[in-house]
Amino acid sequence: MKMLRAALALILSGPAWALPVCERTQQVRLAIVNASQAYLHCDELGFDLGAETLDFSAIRMLTLESAAMDSLKAGDFHGLASLEWLRLDGNRLTELPAGIFDGLPSLQELWLGGNRLTSLPSGVFRGLASLHTLNLGHNRLTSLPAGIFDGLPSLRELELGGNCLALPAGHFDGRGFDVEGLDEQDDPGACAQSQ
Repeated sequence: MKMLRAALALILSGPAWALPVCERTQQVRLAIVNASQAYLHCDELGFDLGAETLDFSAIRMLTLESAAMDSLKAGDFHGLASLEWLRLDGNRLTELPAGIFDGLPSLQELWLGGNRLTSLPSGVFRGLASLHTLNLGHNRLTSLPAGIFDGLPSLRELELGGNCLALPAGHFDGRGFDVEGLDEQDDPGACAQSQ
C-alpha cells in the first residue's frame, strides 16, 4: 500500500522536479488551484487528490497580494514556467529562500513591495531573463548583494523607495533601467530601528 501511495503521489504531483502542490505554502497552493480552476484536496499525509487536474502551463498570473504570508518555501513556484506576473506585495515576508524564483523564465513582473525584507539572497533573480518590472519598495532593505540585478536583460523598471538603502551616487548608471524611489528612503530614525 505504501508503494502504491508513493507511486500515485509521484504521478499526481506535477513535473518530477516540482514540489508537490500540497507541500507548498498554503496561500501559494490556494492561488495555484484558483488560477488553474482545478479541484485539489490535500489529505492528512500531504497526498494531492485531484492534482492531475492542475494545468501548470496555463497559469500566467498569481496574485498573493496582502495574503498574510510570513514566509515562502523553496519550490513554491516550481513548475510554473509560463508564469508572467507574480504579486507578493503587502505581506509580512522577512526573507526569500534561495532559488525561490528558479524555473520562471517567462516572469515579466514581480511585486515584492510592502513586505519586511531586510536582505536578499545573492542570485535570487538569476534566470529571470523576461523580467521587466521589479518592485522592492517599502521593505527594510539596508544593502543589496553585488550583482543582484546582473543577468536581467529585460529589466526596465526597478522600485526601491521606502527602504533604508545607502547607495553611492551613480550606483545604477548605465544599467539600462529606470530606478524609482531612491529619493524616497525611510527616515533615518526608522532605518536605525529596523537594523
